[in-house]
Amino acid sequence: MQVGPETHQRICREVETRDAHISSFM
Repeated sequence: MQVGPETHQRICREVETRDAHISSFM
Protein backbone atom coordinates (compact mmCIF):
# COMPACT_ATOMS: atom_id res chain seq x y z
CA MET A 1 0.00 0.00 0.00
CA GLN A 2 1.54 3.27 -1.15
CA VAL A 3 0.90 6.36 0.95
CA GLY A 4 1.32 9.60 -0.98
CA PRO A 5 1.82 13.06 0.52
CA GLU A 6 -1.84 13.87 -0.12
CA THR A 7 -3.02 10.84 1.85
CA HIS A 8 -0.56 11.61 4.65
CA GLN A 9 -1.83 15.20 4.82
CA ARG A 10 -5.43 14.02 4.94
CA ILE A 11 -4.62 11.62 7.82
CA CYS A 12 -2.80 14.38 9.72
CA ARG A 13 -5.78 16.69 9.21
CA GLU A 14 -8.18 14.04 10.51
CA VAL A 15 -6.02 13.54 13.60
CA GLU A 16 -5.86 17.31 14.16
CA THR A 17 -9.64 17.67 13.96
CA ARG A 18 -10.09 14.71 16.31
CA ASP A 19 -7.66 16.25 18.81
CA ALA A 20 -9.50 19.57 18.52
CA HIS A 21 -12.80 17.86 19.31
CA ILE A 22 -11.27 16.15 22.35
CA SER A 23 -9.78 19.45 23.55
CA SER A 24 -13.15 21.19 23.22
CA PHE A 25 -14.76 18.47 25.32
CA MET A 26 -12.16 18.76 28.07
